[in-house]
Amino acid sequence: MLYPIIKMSTSFILCILILTACTNEEASVSNKPTQSALDYQPINSNITVKSRAITKTSTFESTLYPLLKTQCGNCHGETRGIIPQFANSNLSFSLGDVETFSLVNFDLPDSSKIVLKLKNQLHNCWSNCDSDSNSIAQEIINWRDAYVQSSPAIYKNSCENCHGADGQGSLSVPAIRKTLSESELVALIETTMPPTDPNLCIGPCAIDTAAFISQGFTTSNNITNLHGPLAALPQGPEQLSILCTELASLNRDDIVNDVFCGPTPAKITSLDDLQTLLKLKIDPISPIIEPGAPIFTLLTHSSSLVARFVSSINPRAIIYNAPASLFGPAPPGAPGALIPQPTVGAAAMGFARGEQFVELFARDRITGALFFYLFTFEQTCNTNNQCGNADLLTNKIENNWTSYNLYSQSDLQNTVFDCLHCHQPDGPGTPLIPRMQEINFPWTHYISWTDGGMVLRDDFTAAHPDNLFYANIPNHLSFSSDPFGLEVLIGEIMQIELPPLDPNLPPSPVWRSATQPNQFESFSIEEEVKASNAGQPLRNLPPGKSNTWNIIYEASVRGEFIPVPYHDVKVTNAQKLRTMTNAINQYNAGTLAAADFPDIRQVFLDEAARDMGFQVKAGLDGPGIIIEACTQCHNSKLDQTISKARFNVNLAQMSDLNGGLLTGIQRDEVILSAIQRMRADNTDIRKMPPELFKHLTPAEIELAASYLCAQLNVPAALCGN
Repeated sequence: MLYPIIKMSTSFILCILILTACTNEEASVSNKPTQSALDYQPINSNITVKSRAITKTSTFESTLYPLLKTQCGNCHGETRGIIPQFANSNLSFSLGDVETFSLVNFDLPDSSKIVLKLKNQLHNCWSNCDSDSNSIAQEIINWRDAYVQSSPAIYKNSCENCHGADGQGSLSVPAIRKTLSESELVALIETTMPPTDPNLCIGPCAIDTAAFISQGFTTSNNITNLHGPLAALPQGPEQLSILCTELASLNRDDIVNDVFCGPTPAKITSLDDLQTLLKLKIDPISPIIEPGAPIFTLLTHSSSLVARFVSSINPRAIIYNAPASLFGPAPPGAPGALIPQPTVGAAAMGFARGEQFVELFARDRITGALFFYLFTFEQTCNTNNQCGNADLLTNKIENNWTSYNLYSQSDLQNTVFDCLHCHQPDGPGTPLIPRMQEINFPWTHYISWTDGGMVLRDDFTAAHPDNLFYANIPNHLSFSSDPFGLEVLIGEIMQIELPPLDPNLPPSPVWRSATQPNQFESFSIEEEVKASNAGQPLRNLPPGKSNTWNIIYEASVRGEFIPVPYHDVKVTNAQKLRTMTNAINQYNAGTLAAADFPDIRQVFLDEAARDMGFQVKAGLDGPGIIIEACTQCHNSKLDQTISKARFNVNLAQMSDLNGGLLTGIQRDEVILSAIQRMRADNTDIRKMPPELFKHLTPAEIELAASYLCAQLNVPAALCGN
């Protein structure tokens, strides 16, 4: 673990004992008769259950919405369809865009985007801009007051003492996460809250409380920025010196060493600079197709570090040197083999918009051995932490870099950026491998010339016109996305040997024989998915089914392999995809301001979150949750001398950092720390598993915590003992 174990003080334990009893006095009522949603009356007389009609939607309809519809509907309604459509005649659609584009600020109504647009930019005012902006601000206040006065009574009386006014929780009480759907919150409240009487709030009580939490909390629901875990590592020239010393000690002879460890530090202010220096720049006019030349593929769904960022409108661009064996067999007279030499020493990069880093690997020119790196950068917007969606999710992220850092695979080993648990799954001393789980035709989630690949390309081109660039690759070249070349490169690197047809000849490396651990068999899976839903791959509802996929998915649930890609070609919700595609196009056309640009990564099909690996399999018990959620980073195969190894899903094998086993109170401390970190707020850098990679519901967290508590040698207050 990157952060030290937190030891509980006496005062902290006392605080836990107090908080575990948090509820109103009336919450202790028991033996409540079963009630339906139609006849529900609150047991607690201090709780006024709001009418089902009083919701965020209904209060919006009676306050701000009429003004928006009347004064802004000509442009921001369905007639002209200008994004955002906050004045659409469809009430739900209008409210959806108000929230998606963060147009209203309940805390500071005068600072709402929709108010400032009139007040500061004089944007299409209908009378006097000052009075018009004041009118909108007043309706926002009216909306807020109507909603807030009717909604929070249940939460305030029964939940706030423990979970906080905004659901932020504490070290001992879990945060209430807005990332849960309202239906998940309802189920959680009806079955577990408050702990002293889970039957206290059911039916409309649970429905309305869930609606208030989901719609009313102000806590940010954005994906946590990943840079935090690197804050404790060296930066700038100090880090570069450490890196180059390491590469020298390893006698590394690769292009990354050439670029960054020469006599003069590399000047890199853009993705173009980085690609040029690493010889991975795609020629925008006339790409050269020959061994060693840079080629690329676009991946629209990933189970890697950037899984929550990648879709058909925000793909992962993988750029690499074309392998020699892509161009045919060795010339006559060569010793019965393909020629990998032109790509020994080559490099590859992975980049997706949304985070300020580029993943790299390079091959040693002498040995061909792989080595992994992470290149991070900052932009001008990082000053005063002002980076917004438009800075990170458009072409702005590829330019105007102000600084950079480069980390090696060993630097990252004890952070969430660790390369080795995926690329060296059998642990220290074993070969590093490149990962491409969908390594065989038809490469399900890659843009290509296959049926599914062309459907994905259509989604990409709808949001990225030919005259612009993505990852510094001209969009008009998207038809050249080539997963076959990546398959060949991986085959070369792994040097898989097959018996020759002629037994008198020695075995030869054969590129089509490359395999992956727990391989995603694209052809079989796609055929089974199509058989289950004739609309596939164009329409992914209802989701497809595949027995072949089920086998590899269950293996990942058992902790035997890393998470697997989704079974369907498309991972996106059609409506979300249309909304974000329209936003991208209007931003590019200059009709959507940078301040209004949404988080275009939020396009995933909610129903598929578990199958995509964003959540654990439904119905797991405590040990099962720990295994699926934690094994990838905390298992006995990994380096047992780093602090991350102190926690191990095999609790009998937890390391004391010297390769020995943890016992007694030290073992208990690690288990308690794991419980604290699971219960931490999703914005906490110590949160485990990181919210970016795997989201656990509060109920799942408590199942896992209960299992861990049962493994302690000495009872602890954190476990209610």
